[in-house]
Amino acid sequence: MTSRKMNVELKAKVRSLKPLKIRLLGIGGRRIGLFRQVDTYFATPRGRLKIRETDRGNSQLVYYLRKNSRGPKISDVYLASLPDPGTVKAILSRVLGVESVVRKKREIFRIRGVQVHLDRVGRLGNFIEFEKVVKAEASKIAEARKQLEALLRDLGVPKGNLQRASYGELLSRSGCH
Repeated sequence: MTSRKMNVELKAKVRSLKPLKIRLLGIGGRRIGLFRQVDTYFATPRGRLKIRETDRGNSQLVYYLRKNSRGPKISDVYLASLPDPGTVKAILSRVLGVESVVRKKREIFRIRGVQVHLDRVGRLGNFIEFEKVVKAEASKIAEARKQLEALLRDLGVPKGNLQRASYGELLSRSGCH
């Protein structure tokens, strides 16, 4: 079954995750868990396509459209559960080609309806990422953008650390596919 959602997202590179975790818990964040994820990005003419595999055995095919910008950005996301990710990955690898493989440890928190990811990304470093699921209404999107920017300030992350691209694109650009 495929589902669709719209997110407002924000991502920043950070030096250390521990102080962010402490601040996040201090302002009411609730820890969801720690996950190991492998995202295999495929070459596509439009948008981003990846298979996400987790250490908990859950796998998804994820396709999303998003502009690269430094501030809060809108992602139009399509998700499908994958009971057999290996076969689908083999097929997509042959048809589209693999652009990059991202390996990360992700600690997930929830605060005020926002999902916060503290990510240790192999070959890239540490990042904080915010995601808020929204309805496709201008007022809801504007409200979510303000909320994410406020959380960024509350956690003391400088705006200059904001990232435009996905982890897959960052890896490709760095030459570490």
